[in-house]
Amino acid sequence: SSEQSDAAQQETSVQPETSVYSIYLSSHYSEVEAAAEQGRFAKQDIQTTIVPATLNQHVWYRLRASKHADRAEAFAQLKELKARLGLNSAWLEVSDK
Repeated sequence: SSEQSDAAQQETSVQPETSVYSIYLSSHYSEVEAAAEQGRFAKQDIQTTIVPATLNQHVWYRLRASKHADRAEAFAQLKELKARLGLNSAWLEVSDK
């Protein structure tokens, strides 16, 4: 029936991208450690944001390098940063906007 085809068409229509891909370079036990690392990255022209995250009842201080709406762009940037900085520990985190 036309009702079914209309419903199917609505389900397959392109939805706006709602995920955000954040690149994190490191995670630190204290905000002081995170700030020191942030300074080292700044000397290499990499601006970061300190983002607190609670895990197992402890607040960790993560350094986020960037946020991307596009998955492929985020992976490319992560790969470039890992190579440039020699950081194997950098990771990508996906979240809703």
